[in-house]
Amino acid sequence: MKHPGTLACIAIAALGASGCANGEEPACSAAVIDEVVASIALPDIPDREFDILDFGAQSGGEQDARPAILAAIEDASAQGGGKVIVPVGVWLSNGPIVLQSRVELHLAEDARLLFSKHAEHYLPVVRTRWEGTELYGYSPLIYANDVHDVAITGPGTIDGNADSEFLDWHGRDKRDQLALRKMGAGGVPVAERQFGEGHFLRPSLIQFFGAERVLLSGYTARNSPFWVNHLVYTEHATVRGIRVDSHNANNDGVDVDSSRYVLIENNHFRTGDDSVVVKSGRDLDGRTIGRPSEYVVVRNNDMGGEDGIALGSEMSGDIREVWFVDNVLRTGTAAFRFKSNLDRGGVVEKIRVCDMQIESFDRLFWFQLNYPGELGGNFPSLYHDIVFEDITVEKAETVLEVHAPESSPLRDVTFRNVDIGEAGTTFILENAENLVFDNLRINGELVAAANSEAPWSERMVDAMITRSPLAWEMRPNKNLKEPQWAYTYGLALLATQKVHARTGNPAHLEYITTWVDSLIDENGDIRRYEITDFNIDSVNAGKLLFVLYEQTGDERYRKAMATLRRQLEWQPRTRAGGFWHKRIYPWQMWLDGLYMGPAYWAQYAAAFGEGDESFDDIAHQFELIEEKTRDPETGLLWHGWDESRLLAWADKETGLSPNFWSRSMGWYAMALVDSIEHFPADHAGRARLAAILNRLVDALIPFQHETGIWWQVTDQGDRE
Repeated sequence: MKHPGTLACIAIAALGASGCANGEEPACSAAVIDEVVASIALPDIPDREFDILDFGAQSGGEQDARPAILAAIEDASAQGGGKVIVPVGVWLSNGPIVLQSRVELHLAEDARLLFSKHAEHYLPVVRTRWEGTELYGYSPLIYANDVHDVAITGPGTIDGNADSEFLDWHGRDKRDQLALRKMGAGGVPVAERQFGEGHFLRPSLIQFFGAERVLLSGYTARNSPFWVNHLVYTEHATVRGIRVDSHNANNDGVDVDSSRYVLIENNHFRTGDDSVVVKSGRDLDGRTIGRPSEYVVVRNNDMGGEDGIALGSEMSGDIREVWFVDNVLRTGTAAFRFKSNLDRGGVVEKIRVCDMQIESFDRLFWFQLNYPGELGGNFPSLYHDIVFEDITVEKAETVLEVHAPESSPLRDVTFRNVDIGEAGTTFILENAENLVFDNLRINGELVAAANSEAPWSERMVDAMITRSPLAWEMRPNKNLKEPQWAYTYGLALLATQKVHARTGNPAHLEYITTWVDSLIDENGDIRRYEITDFNIDSVNAGKLLFVLYEQTGDERYRKAMATLRRQLEWQPRTRAGGFWHKRIYPWQMWLDGLYMGPAYWAQYAAAFGEGDESFDDIAHQFELIEEKTRDPETGLLWHGWDESRLLAWADKETGLSPNFWSRSMGWYAMALVDSIEHFPADHAGRARLAAILNRLVDALIPFQHETGIWWQVTDQGDRE
């Protein structure tokens, strides 16, 4: 009853030269990026000025300047557009500033637009998008709906208010958050998604909801209640030279949300969350609206958020054609964080990240595609066709961490010319395919090349070592804090040992001995192993010790082998003489147990000169389980047998488990092959085991698929 581990297919090219390998074009083609940027239109706003002082505004932060600001905007709009000037001073706005088409809101140097701290001032509700789902909620502090040719400019400050009531709503919003997500996933009409008074969904500082030709330039943003600059359904937007210094919960610097042709350049971000995020809607709501984010260029920015750059997790409307170029990322949790879950759907593709300078992050590349979901959906997302190129990193605790659903693995990601000065954990991979490492350097060392001419066994070992430099970390789902003596590591490292016997590669031997020596102490005792557990799986890793003892003569290995042999001496047995699988699994024999225990015993008996009595007993283990589990009709072997017939899975008459498992018959076949090798040539049991092996192979062949493999449940390939 074993489970397969993570499968990751990795191609590694150790190309020492800088630049693009094999004459490939740069991932971030300057010509392509320049063409996209040149196509992004700026707003067309008349050169007329409307000073809010002329409309009765009073500075000082005590009198409400909002009526005057709105009056100036209204007058500018009525005259065909213009620039509304907010001069030097502190200007209180008891409610949202609503922009109109062909109007530029300009904050002069030392101007501070201070928003009211009272949540009630941001009612009535307006149509907006909150974490990827449309609703009617509290108004963003600066809001524009269905506009064109709009700008916010100038060196002044937009201040959401450090004493805002909205800031206390973080943590109180969970009920509303889940209710809104269920409404979106259930297709509830937007008009019925009302989240005004009595609800706790915080608004963005600035939001454009349906806009064309937008310019955000020059200002400083502080104390945002939620996301800072939020572009929803916006086409042709330029965010240039702004400064975001806002450290509240969920303070993303810029959120590009179902928007096209966006340029974000020369900005300074110090944020409580991501610096720049690209999104496209959540779940059914996002898929139904179906507006992707595309043709986005993010370049020459200084990023110091919790995360540097993020895609998702709201990406149900697709994200594509995005370039991140020449940015500096300072410190935080994750430099590049891509998110999704099984509620989302959507495709993220054609993403290029180039010429980046990274200081220090906990995680460098983090693909969290199993991000928490609440709705139990079955809409896997696809992240693929992503390139990271020419990236220099000072320090990363973890280089690459991938968690993706088995049904939709991360695919086709290239890391080219990436130099990481200091790193801890290199790779944690759960469901990833075709990851290409091209001139990747970690801790000053070029990642070991996988020779494309080498046998697959050697390439697999090299990939395993690259992915998990410490063998006990090869199963990241276990979240181990220290090495563990277990059959899984023994299996993988025994394969490594056999590859080493052919290659002589010292890295392969070091990989094995480092793991073994972390668990066998100076007295030859096995750490974190309890003989009285009588877990037959624990014996398997001892197979590594035969070669190590032969090569070194180290008595620690000899003593550890003897301990495992002593376990088998005292291993509880069925009344028919078969080994229990574990003390906690009494009276049970499983097919895979023959690989774990008796196969080890056969090798031990041969190595240390045990007599016929041992080989008789070993043969009996194999013959007994075949006798008890062999199906007379098909010749296949049932996975397990409970002599007591007390277990819920056991047939009350036969004690057999309910299914044929191909993997368990595979364990049993390996056990036969390995044991026969160590039986004396003249021992009668050798021929009997060979006969069992032949019967098993003959039974399996009729169930083999045309591709050459077998179904997991051997005889149920046609089951739907």
